[in-house]
Amino acid sequence: MSARYNVLMYFGDNLRDFSEAFAAPRLPAGATAEDNVNAISQRAAAVDEEGDHWGVDWFVLPNPIYGEWEKLMGPDPADILRPSGMPAGE
Repeated sequence: MSARYNVLMYFGDNLRDFSEAFAAPRLPAGATAEDNVNAISQRAAAVDEEGDHWGVDWFVLPNPIYGEWEKLMGPDPADILRPSGMPAGE
């Protein structure tokens, strides 16, 4: 779209609204919590690589209810999620 128009800003509620580089990978049916954490880390690294865009011409309006991020939670999200403010690995 930006090739045809002079786009000033993009707004989205899903990372994939900005780039296909953020597509959540398909994990096998038997994926472990570690597989899910690794996939999340890879997606976070892709976000960091595009750091020049965030808050400049890409703006996220978060939707915590649903989204592509759910694909990476696995069957038991408690295996991956931790309370806010708690460091990883605790």
